[in-house]
Amino acid sequence: MSALSFPRHAAWLATAAGIAIGALAFLLAAPPAPEPMSLHAPSDRIPLSWHTRTQLTVVDFKWIAPRVAEILTRRDSRTGTSFTRRRIDCNTREVLLLGEGPTTAAARRALPVPAVPTPVVENTIPFAVSAWACA
Repeated sequence: MSALSFPRHAAWLATAAGIAIGALAFLLAAPPAPEPMSLHAPSDRIPLSWHTRTQLTVVDFKWIAPRVAEILTRRDSRTGTSFTRRRIDCNTREVLLLGEGPTTAAARRALPVPAVPTPVVENTIPFAVSAWACA
């Protein structure tokens, strides 16, 4: 091996190391990934295929953590109107009831007894809400 080939390999190695260090610095300095975007917006209707006389409308929707959403919905049915605030975890497929009542103000207040997360069950309103949010 000639004496000239070693410095050439060292130069290429130094260039590759510089590129790798620059890429690592960029990744460390880059802002965190944004929250997942929902394809829907407040005032969207959530379809309830098993109950045609009930309308479910999104009043408020926000991501509070990666793949965890807080959703306030309005339910209009023959028995009247009610509002429910839920936390949906798209990763674990669990729902947490945060508040409910006849008005948005009542639903925004915390429940007197903290609820525990429960698994999402098919053909329920939490199932429809989680399917809407996690789509």
